[in-house]
Amino acid sequence: MMEEEELEFVEELEAVLQLTPDVQLAIEQVFPSQDPLDRADFNAVEYINTLFPTEQVGRDRVMPAPPATELLLPQ
Repeated sequence: MMEEEELEFVEELEAVLQLTPDVQLAIEQVFPSQDPLDRADFNAVEYINTLFPTEQVGRDRVMPAPPATELLLPQ
């Protein structure tokens, strides 16, 4: 049940944070960058797993952090 709620929260957050292609293009033109952290499709988990391919955390991969609301709000 909690996983479904977390997934729904992440999907809602991603929908809000998606920029239109025109806005994304304007940002890339004003602030050109080759840094992977600046890419619109940046995935932190994949990036960390690329940097540390032999680390075994969780189920053999780095696991994503819990949503910020779980870290900030008292239960």
